[in-house]
Amino acid sequence: MRKPMTMPVCEQFVSLQGEGIWLGVPSVFIRFAGCNLACPWCDTPYASRAPLEFRDVPLAELVAYATADPRTRHVVLTGGEPLLQPLLPELTRRLKAQGLTITIETNGTLPPGDVVCNLASLSPKLANSGAVPPGCPEAARVWCDRFPCQFKFVIVAAENIADVQAFLGQLQRDVPPEQVFLMPEGREPAQIAARTDLLVTLCRQTGFRYGRRLQLDLFGSKRGT
Repeated sequence: MRKPMTMPVCEQFVSLQGEGIWLGVPSVFIRFAGCNLACPWCDTPYASRAPLEFRDVPLAELVAYATADPRTRHVVLTGGEPLLQPLLPELTRRLKAQGLTITIETNGTLPPGDVVCNLASLSPKLANSGAVPPGCPEAARVWCDRFPCQFKFVIVAAENIADVQAFLGQLQRDVPPEQVFLMPEGREPAQIAARTDLLVTLCRQTGFRYGRRLQLDLFGSKRGT
């Protein structure tokens, strides 16, 4: 049984934000265990599928870790799916009280509840993910109404862009195209290179942004980066 006021953490580390609007910003990452989806190309299966790899970490220890270096003022709460954690609202309040800038990375199927953050990074899953349920515009609307948001979509083939545009249309919110990132599926250089021309073409056609993953460029496909 989990001890009171602890959260299941797969890993915590300091690196550079590798994706999205705050690309390259030094950040503390806290990755939680557990996910409500099962995407076949998930790049963190140890955090998303059984058997999960985690330890129970007290809230106070997480806050102390996030604030250990006064030069790093950005914290990224990720997973898995961090919104599955009942104590996430309390953790975000404590981190906010320390003056930290908070990004929550979520698949967007769950509403924010009582969390606080500076940026919601939503990764709605398209039909190419095999996720059940796929993208959930109802929950994403709540995120858009409460927080600054960015959207990241994994692209496998050209026809996926229709799913992206359909999701954004169902969202019924004004999402600037520069807050929408198209990311090539794959973690190895050859996989990404094979889709680069396609992604560049799609970005030019739509005004969406190319979703670079800096962590792969700098460190390769490994944990703790």
